Amino acid sequence: AQHFARAGEHLLKVGNEDAALARLEQATDLDPATSYDGPSALILRGVYEGLVRLRGSSTTQLEPALATSWTSSRGGAVWTFNLRHHVRFHDGTPFNAEAARESILRTLKINQGPAFIEGQFVAPAGIQVVDPYTLRFTLSNLYDFDPVLNAVPLNELEEIDRWAMHRLNEVVHRCTSAYDIYEFPRVAQTLLSFCAQDLSAFYLDVLKDRLYSWGADSPQRRSAQTVLYEVTSTLTRLLAPILSFTAEEVWQKLPVVGKPASVLLTALPSYRADIRSHELEARWEPLLEAREQVNKALEGVKKRLEIAITLTADRETYAALHPYLNQLPALFLVSRVTLRESGVAGLQVENNGPAPGTRCARCWVAVSDGGEDPAAFCTGGCTRRWLVSSDGEVASRRLI
Repeated sequence: AQHFARAGEHLLKVGNEDAALARLEQATDLDPATSYDGPSALILRGVYEGLVRLRGSSTTQLEPALATSWTSSRGGAVWTFNLRHHVRFHDGTPFNAEAARESILRTLKINQGPAFIEGQFVAPAGIQVVDPYTLRFTLSNLYDFDPVLNAVPLNELEEIDRWAMHRLNEVVHRCTSAYDIYEFPRVAQTLLSFCAQDLSAFYLDVLKDRLYSWGADSPQRRSAQTVLYEVTSTLTRLLAPILSFTAEEVWQKLPVVGKPASVLLTALPSYRADIRSHELEARWEPLLEAREQVNKALEGVKKRLEIAITLTADRETYAALHPYLNQLPALFLVSRVTLRESGVAGLQVENNGPAPGTRCARCWVAVSDGGEDPAAFCTGGCTRRWLVSSDGEVASRRLI
């Protein structure tokens, strides 16, 4: 009932068991080409069906509606939809690709509220009828990340990104539990700790390389962007009850398909069992502890990204770090990591000074291939990867 009251709705008791939902506002327009207010949109969702729809409460995953399946080109510029057969409008007119195209063209021609959204992504010339039941869209304007077009499924995320999703999921659990018993200070403390420690001090710091130097449409960069989108959407909704105006400003900028008109009309995010992974969190604990030691050893060092370091670890620490050797330079923000096992307890960090090679103008790390201008190989995105030497001791960035 509280949720409905926030949305300007009221639950009315009818008899002993039934309830009717009444709204304070009235729908103003039931034409999908012209309506733009919230009450009208709610009714239209129950009257009209689109080619696809969002799956459950997801803001990124689609499921079939009038389209049975679809494909997209690399980068999401061209989308092809296969439509359902034997569907008719209320007057008996058959639904096909031509009818769908005319419906979209009508919206663009009327050029009111909904056309503003559609017109950002598709022009009339970009809507093509391939055959009676196949419709193709060529998008005319793509932003750098669209959650529907570019989001990476959970099981395909990079491992560090799945770690971040797990940590975000734990924050959701703690915050919603605190909201249930009105412990607002605990919500604020949980969010502040997550933003300062998990995000700012670690995840966002490590993420810069993938976001800025990798190819714009590379799977690794899209994986990072997917998590950043989920973090932004989730934190905005968690903050809404206690930081309403700021959360509202963020919500209006988020590219969420079919989102409510206000963040205050959304439900709080839910804890997801499919994201929880305490095993993953346990694997990353030694990596985070090692990073803390590296940070202490390199505190105050200038041009840290060009540095080479040697780690000497006991058997247990070595076993935990070695499977991630090709990721350690990125995690520690250095150019080169040498990892060796020793009988001395704990982890020792040695600063070896500047790594051999030339600083790449794109990724800012020292590389030993590419001559005097290593960035010349990376005009479309970094073409080097963190690779381990043949002896299994050294990780550095090299051309592939």
